[in-house]
Amino acid sequence: MTKFYFCSIIVCLLSLSACASSAPIPAPNPLPSERAPTAVAIIVATPTPSAQATTGRPDCAPVVEKPITVPRAFPQKLPLAPGIEWYKLTNIVTIPDHEQYLVVGIAPMTFDQSIQFLQAQMPQAGYNFKKIDSETGEYDGNFNGYGWAGTVRVNFIAECSAATTWTLRVIKL
Repeated sequence: MTKFYFCSIIVCLLSLSACASSAPIPAPNPLPSERAPTAVAIIVATPTPSAQATTGRPDCAPVVEKPITVPRAFPQKLPLAPGIEWYKLTNIVTIPDHEQYLVVGIAPMTFDQSIQFLQAQMPQAGYNFKKIDSETGEYDGNFNGYGWAGTVRVNFIAECSAATTWTLRVIKL
C-alpha cells in the first residue's frame, strides 16, 4: 500500500509539473557531477520528397535532421510509436538515485492512431495506463510499471494530420 501511495504521489507530481510548464525544471544548484547532458536535435519544417518511402514519416511532417536515441536507462519495455524520431532529450536530476527523463519526438501516426496505440499497447506491455485529460488536439495519460512512472502527452500537428508530437516524462521509482 505504501509503495502504491508513493507511486501515486510521484505520478501526480509529474502530472502537475507537466501542466504547470512545458519546460523541465532542473534541480536547484546541482553539483557538476550531477549535471546531465541535454541533447537537442534541429527540426526543419521543410519535408524531403522521399521521406515516407525511407522512414515512414509522412511528407508533411516536420523533419528531424539529427534524431537522437533514448538513453540505455530509459524504460526498456515502454511501448513507443513505431517510427518515432526523438529530437529532444533532457535528463532531469531532482531526486538522487532516480533517473528522470523528458523526451520529445515526432511520430508517423495520426492523433487517433496515437491514442489507440497507447490505450492498447501500454496495458499489453504490462504498464498501468490511465487517461488524465483530453482536449482538442491534446491527449495526456499517466503510466507506471516495472519500477517506472511517468506521463505521456500526444499533440496534433496542425500542418500534418498524419503525424503527432509525443512528449514523455519518466522517473525511475
